[in-house]
Amino acid sequence: MKTIGVLAATQIDTQMGVDLVKAAGLNTVSRYLSKSPAEQYKLQILHKDELTKLALDACLEMVNDGAECIIIYCNSLSGAIDLKSIRSSLSVGIITPLDVYRNLAPNHRMVAVMAANGQGLAAIERVIQGANPSCRVYGSGTITLVEVIEQGIAPGEIMEQLGIDKLVQALCKMGGEILLLGCTHFPYLAAEIEAVSSLPVLDPAKAMLKMVFEHNN
Repeated sequence: MKTIGVLAATQIDTQMGVDLVKAAGLNTVSRYLSKSPAEQYKLQILHKDELTKLALDACLEMVNDGAECIIIYCNSLSGAIDLKSIRSSLSVGIITPLDVYRNLAPNHRMVAVMAANGQGLAAIERVIQGANPSCRVYGSGTITLVEVIEQGIAPGEIMEQLGIDKLVQALCKMGGEILLLGCTHFPYLAAEIEAVSSLPVLDPAKAMLKMVFEHNN
Protein backbone atom coordinates (compact mmCIF):
# COMPACT_ATOMS: atom_id res chain seq x y z
CA MET A 1 0.00 0.00 0.00
CA LYS A 2 1.34 3.41 -1.00
CA THR A 3 2.13 6.05 1.62
CA ILE A 4 1.14 9.60 0.76
CA GLY A 5 2.34 12.69 2.58
CA VAL A 6 -0.29 15.32 3.34
CA LEU A 7 0.73 18.90 4.10
CA ALA A 8 -1.64 21.80 4.76
CA ALA A 9 -1.78 25.09 6.59
CA THR A 10 -3.51 24.06 9.83
CA GLN A 11 -4.26 20.86 11.70
CA ILE A 12 -7.90 20.87 10.60
CA ASP A 13 -7.37 21.15 6.84
CA THR A 14 -4.50 18.69 7.08
CA GLN A 15 -6.89 16.21 8.72
CA MET A 16 -9.38 16.80 5.91
CA GLY A 17 -6.66 15.79 3.45
CA VAL A 18 -5.68 12.77 5.53
CA ASP A 19 -9.30 11.60 5.67
CA LEU A 20 -9.60 11.93 1.89
CA VAL A 21 -6.45 9.93 1.21
CA LYS A 22 -7.27 7.22 3.75
CA ALA A 23 -10.75 6.84 2.27
CA ALA A 24 -9.03 5.99 -1.02
CA GLY A 25 -7.23 3.11 0.69
CA LEU A 26 -3.81 4.71 1.03
CA ASN A 27 -1.53 5.16 4.02
CA THR A 28 -0.65 8.68 5.13
CA VAL A 29 1.93 10.67 6.99
CA SER A 30 1.12 14.32 7.61
CA ARG A 31 2.28 17.70 8.83
CA TYR A 32 0.72 21.12 9.32
CA LEU A 33 2.47 24.48 9.52
CA SER A 34 0.37 26.81 11.69
CA LYS A 35 -1.81 26.78 14.80
CA SER A 36 -4.55 28.90 13.23
CA PRO A 37 -5.70 30.41 9.92
CA ALA A 38 -4.66 33.86 11.18
CA GLU A 39 -1.10 32.70 11.85
CA GLN A 40 -0.90 31.05 8.45
CA TYR A 41 -2.36 34.14 6.76
CA LYS A 42 0.48 36.32 8.08
CA LEU A 43 3.09 33.83 6.94
CA GLN A 44 1.60 33.66 3.45
CA ILE A 45 1.39 37.41 3.00
CA LEU A 46 4.49 38.66 4.83
CA HIS A 47 6.97 35.81 5.24
CA LYS A 48 7.19 33.75 2.04
CA ASP A 49 10.81 32.63 2.60
CA GLU A 50 10.09 31.46 6.15
CA LEU A 51 6.96 29.66 5.01
CA THR A 52 8.83 27.98 2.15
CA LYS A 53 11.45 26.69 4.58
CA LEU A 54 8.79 25.39 6.95
CA ALA A 55 7.06 23.61 4.07
CA LEU A 56 10.30 22.10 2.75
CA ASP A 57 11.33 20.87 6.20
CA ALA A 58 7.90 19.29 6.67
CA CYS A 59 8.10 17.59 3.27
CA LEU A 60 11.57 16.22 4.02
CA GLU A 61 10.29 14.82 7.32
CA MET A 62 7.43 13.07 5.54
CA VAL A 63 9.78 11.61 2.94
CA ASN A 64 11.91 10.28 5.79
CA ASP A 65 8.71 8.80 7.24
CA GLY A 66 8.07 6.91 4.01
CA ALA A 67 6.02 9.27 1.85
CA GLU A 68 6.23 8.26 -1.81
CA CYS A 69 4.27 11.29 -3.02
CA ILE A 70 3.12 14.47 -1.28
CA ILE A 71 -0.18 16.32 -1.56
CA ILE A 72 -0.10 19.96 -0.51
CA TYR A 73 -3.72 20.01 0.53
CA CYS A 74 -4.09 23.78 0.60
CA ASN A 75 -4.68 26.23 -2.23
CA SER A 76 -3.32 29.38 -0.63
CA LEU A 77 -0.27 27.60 0.83
CA SER A 78 0.53 26.12 -2.59
CA GLY A 79 0.48 29.60 -4.10
CA ALA A 80 2.40 31.34 -1.33
CA ILE A 81 5.52 29.15 -1.20
CA ASP A 82 8.35 28.73 -3.71
CA LEU A 83 6.93 25.49 -5.03
CA LYS A 84 9.50 25.14 -7.81
CA SER A 85 12.35 25.25 -5.29
CA ILE A 86 10.68 22.69 -3.02
CA ARG A 87 10.00 20.33 -5.92
CA SER A 88 13.63 20.52 -7.01
CA SER A 89 14.76 19.65 -3.46
CA LEU A 90 12.70 16.48 -3.10
CA SER A 91 13.01 12.96 -4.45
CA VAL A 92 9.23 12.50 -4.64
CA GLY A 93 6.47 14.20 -6.58
CA ILE A 94 4.28 16.98 -5.20
CA ILE A 95 0.64 17.42 -6.18
CA THR A 96 -1.35 20.57 -5.41
CA PRO A 97 -4.79 21.98 -6.25
CA LEU A 98 -3.03 24.37 -8.61
CA ASP A 99 -2.14 21.40 -10.84
CA VAL A 100 -5.86 20.65 -11.16
CA TYR A 101 -6.65 24.21 -12.18
CA ARG A 102 -3.82 24.26 -14.71
CA ASN A 103 -5.30 21.18 -16.38
CA LEU A 104 -8.84 22.54 -16.56
CA ALA A 105 -7.91 26.04 -17.75
CA PRO A 106 -7.86 25.24 -21.51
CA ASN A 107 -11.51 24.12 -21.30
CA HIS A 108 -12.93 27.42 -20.03
CA ARG A 109 -13.17 31.08 -20.97
CA MET A 110 -14.27 32.40 -17.54
CA VAL A 111 -13.92 30.86 -14.09
CA ALA A 112 -15.34 31.92 -10.72
CA VAL A 113 -13.32 31.14 -7.60
CA MET A 114 -14.07 31.05 -3.89
CA ALA A 115 -10.64 31.31 -2.25
CA ALA A 116 -9.43 31.54 1.33
CA ASN A 117 -7.71 34.89 0.82
CA GLY A 118 -6.33 37.20 -1.84
CA GLN A 119 -3.08 35.24 -1.93
CA GLY A 120 -4.93 32.07 -2.87
CA LEU A 121 -7.11 33.81 -5.43
CA ALA A 122 -4.08 35.44 -7.09
CA ALA A 123 -2.22 32.12 -7.25
CA ILE A 124 -5.18 30.40 -8.91
CA GLU A 125 -5.50 33.27 -11.38
CA ARG A 126 -1.79 33.08 -12.30
CA VAL A 127 -1.96 29.33 -12.90
CA ILE A 128 -5.10 29.51 -15.03
CA GLN A 129 -3.86 32.51 -17.03
CA GLY A 130 -0.52 30.79 -17.55
CA ALA A 131 -2.26 27.77 -19.04
CA ASN A 132 -4.90 29.74 -20.95
CA PRO A 133 -4.37 33.51 -21.32
CA SER A 134 -7.86 33.80 -22.81
CA CYS A 135 -9.53 32.55 -19.63
CA ARG A 136 -10.67 35.27 -17.22
CA VAL A 137 -10.68 34.58 -13.47
CA TYR A 138 -12.68 36.41 -10.83
CA GLY A 139 -13.69 35.61 -7.29
CA SER A 140 -13.53 36.22 -3.56
CA GLY A 141 -11.04 35.81 -0.74
CA THR A 142 -12.87 34.99 2.50
CA ILE A 143 -10.55 34.20 5.40
CA THR A 144 -13.46 34.64 7.83
CA LEU A 145 -15.17 31.66 6.22
CA VAL A 146 -12.07 29.55 6.86
CA GLU A 147 -12.03 30.61 10.50
CA VAL A 148 -15.66 29.69 11.19
CA ILE A 149 -15.22 26.32 9.49
CA GLU A 150 -12.28 25.66 11.81
CA GLN A 151 -14.58 26.45 14.74
CA GLY A 152 -16.83 23.56 13.70
CA ILE A 153 -19.96 25.65 13.18
CA ALA A 154 -22.65 23.74 11.27
CA PRO A 155 -22.63 24.32 7.49
CA GLY A 156 -26.20 25.64 7.35
CA GLU A 157 -25.51 28.10 10.15
CA ILE A 158 -22.37 29.33 8.40
CA MET A 159 -24.24 29.90 5.17
CA GLU A 160 -26.84 32.02 6.96
CA GLN A 161 -24.49 33.78 9.38
CA LEU A 162 -22.04 34.97 6.71
CA GLY A 163 -24.45 35.30 3.79
CA ILE A 164 -22.50 32.75 1.75
CA ASP A 165 -25.61 31.93 -0.30
CA LYS A 166 -25.65 35.53 -1.53
CA LEU A 167 -21.92 35.44 -2.28
CA VAL A 168 -22.31 32.26 -4.33
CA GLN A 169 -25.28 33.65 -6.22
CA ALA A 170 -23.41 36.88 -6.99
CA LEU A 171 -20.38 34.97 -8.30
CA CYS A 172 -22.64 32.87 -10.50
CA LYS A 173 -24.16 35.98 -12.10
CA MET A 174 -20.82 37.36 -13.30
CA GLY A 175 -20.38 35.17 -16.35
CA GLY A 176 -18.39 32.21 -15.09
CA GLU A 177 -18.78 28.72 -16.50
CA ILE A 178 -17.67 26.90 -13.35
CA LEU A 179 -17.26 27.72 -9.65
CA LEU A 180 -14.02 26.50 -8.11
CA LEU A 181 -13.84 25.72 -4.41
CA GLY A 182 -10.41 27.33 -4.23
CA CYS A 183 -9.81 26.42 -0.59
CA THR A 184 -9.68 22.89 0.77
CA HIS A 185 -11.77 23.97 3.77
CA PHE A 186 -14.73 24.76 1.56
CA PRO A 187 -15.88 21.20 0.72
CA TYR A 188 -17.22 21.35 4.29
CA LEU A 189 -19.99 23.47 2.71
CA ALA A 190 -20.08 21.73 -0.66
CA ALA A 191 -23.66 20.49 -0.44
CA GLU A 192 -24.93 23.88 0.70
CA ILE A 193 -22.95 25.73 -1.98
CA GLU A 194 -24.14 23.39 -4.73
CA ALA A 195 -27.75 23.92 -3.60
CA VAL A 196 -27.58 27.67 -4.31
CA SER A 197 -25.13 27.66 -7.25
CA SER A 198 -26.33 27.89 -10.83
CA LEU A 199 -22.85 26.83 -11.98
CA PRO A 200 -21.13 23.45 -11.74
CA VAL A 201 -19.06 23.38 -8.54
CA LEU A 202 -15.56 21.90 -8.62
CA ASP A 203 -13.81 20.51 -5.55
CA PRO A 204 -10.24 19.70 -6.70
CA ALA A 205 -9.77 16.91 -4.15
CA LYS A 206 -10.89 14.02 -6.36
CA ALA A 207 -8.72 15.22 -9.22
CA MET A 208 -5.71 15.40 -6.89
CA LEU A 209 -6.36 11.82 -5.79
CA LYS A 210 -6.49 10.73 -9.43
CA MET A 211 -3.11 12.38 -9.96
CA VAL A 212 -1.74 10.50 -6.94
CA PHE A 213 -2.75 7.15 -8.43
CA GLU A 214 -1.39 8.12 -11.85
CA HIS A 215 1.88 9.26 -10.27
CA ASN A 216 2.36 5.95 -8.48
CA ASN A 217 1.50 3.68 -11.43
